[in-house]
Amino acid sequence: MQIITFAHHTKLTFWHDHVIDFDSVATQDGSAPIAQTTAVDPEVTSQFPLPANLVKPVLPDWAVNELRELGKIEPQLYPTEEFIGKFHHWATPVERESGDVFSVCIAAIDGYCPDIIIIVPWLTPGGADRGVLHHVAAALRLDKKVLVIATVNALSPWANQMPLGAKFIELGLLGSHLTEIQRLAVLTRIVLQSTAEVIHVINSQLGWEMIQHHGKSLIAIDKKIFASVFCDDYDYHGALRSYPQMYLVECWKFLSGLMCDTCWYPQDLQRQHGVSLEKIRTIYFPVRTEALPVYKAVSNNNVLWAGRFAKQKRLDLLIEIAKILPKINFYVYGYAVHEHERAMEDALGQLPNVTVHGVFESMDTLISSNEYSLLLYTSAWDGLPLTLLDATMAGLPIVASAGGGVPEFINQETGYPVDDVDEPAAYALRINEAMADDQAKRRKWDAAVELIFSRHTVEHFTEKVNSFDGYINK
Repeated sequence: MQIITFAHHTKLTFWHDHVIDFDSVATQDGSAPIAQTTAVDPEVTSQFPLPANLVKPVLPDWAVNELRELGKIEPQLYPTEEFIGKFHHWATPVERESGDVFSVCIAAIDGYCPDIIIIVPWLTPGGADRGVLHHVAAALRLDKKVLVIATVNALSPWANQMPLGAKFIELGLLGSHLTEIQRLAVLTRIVLQSTAEVIHVINSQLGWEMIQHHGKSLIAIDKKIFASVFCDDYDYHGALRSYPQMYLVECWKFLSGLMCDTCWYPQDLQRQHGVSLEKIRTIYFPVRTEALPVYKAVSNNNVLWAGRFAKQKRLDLLIEIAKILPKINFYVYGYAVHEHERAMEDALGQLPNVTVHGVFESMDTLISSNEYSLLLYTSAWDGLPLTLLDATMAGLPIVASAGGGVPEFINQETGYPVDDVDEPAAYALRINEAMADDQAKRRKWDAAVELIFSRHTVEHFTEKVNSFDGYINK
């Protein structure tokens, strides 16, 4: 038996000085010739006897016999015990766990045929999550069906805020026992098999992973992929960590569009990653404007601070500001999660002019039940925080760090921006300036309200979403 391959010819020619005469081996019937080669010395094969204890090899007998013959040409193919031990039976893998979770998710969707799938980590109190609900409501107003998929293994306390008519499934909880790779497979399968023409990823790492690994498959079946990004983030070591930093360059070719809540961030993305602004749209989030806001700031020394106790929110600055202004009373609402945040909370509580409260239901509730002169906002980086819009609608003027997209709302006409965002004395100066002139405070608040009604209404948001080509308006 002879097996003729280019690899065999090459090895026999260069390593064993064999010469293959193709003319001498032409067949009489005109078919392709079979090269004749000199057999390997029998002593070679005698060095590799088939083990006597190999009773039931994984390979069938005929394969072992052919390998034995091939070993005369290529010794490395002789069926030694070590060589045959490399073979094993293979069966198509069946992952029951992933299939079971997929079935549960499909049952939860219950025949719902979405036009848009929005992929989020969870639904929990926060600005980005409110943005998710705004997107869902806007799509429903435009007669689209929306499926929201939460991908993180965590509760979604705002699941009950989902607008009526949309579907919500918690893949992260349903697949809590799965690996990330398995959850990614389930998510991708749901999206691929859905009727949705538009996929919108908002702050979900698993969603970004799906775009990165399966974006080509998604766009091949005419899915339009969008994402929302708001600002860069930094970890506790000061290292940049954001979804654009991790995924934007690789996923850019799959995206039909990118949404931001500021004009500042698209420019920064272009600066960092060289992406085209043609795919990016600024869509400002709305606030409820059904009722006219009432000015509630009073002439006292009370300052409100409200937000998460995350490093981003700069409680360390707040501590220093409170030390500089001992006659000002600071009322702080929020909660700590990490050890570093609890240390900040303890430090705040030791100051005589600071009162630390826990979580709060809403900015409107805080301001309507207490008396404050203004809101202080000290965040180090941000998009355009809805906290500022909420505080304005609840009746307070604002002193705020001029970082990220904040100056697009709080400027010299609408509030008291602090340009030197890392300097406590700069905040103290603007707080004193605001408290010294009640009429100026009122004028700035009036201007901020006017800006909200011109740019941050539900109608304005819905119009901007609908005008983004390929998202809702085909």
